[in-house]
Amino acid sequence: MPWQEWAAPVFGVTGERLLAAEQHTREHCQAERDKRWQHLREANPDRAAMIEERGRRLREQLGR
Repeated sequence: MPWQEWAAPVFGVTGERLLAAEQHTREHCQAERDKRWQHLREANPDRAAMIEERGRRLREQLGR
């Protein structure tokens, strides 16, 4: 059973409302991550470059 089916009555909203809230949360979290990442790039570009390189290597290892 999809979570929206059991959660909607628990919270007293529709499944559509839950999906909209989930989407809003995902977008807000992504925006916050982007802001933090931009701040890191500006405050410590060497560390940001190191993290990006490690991420690139990990994606290569995982084949992504």
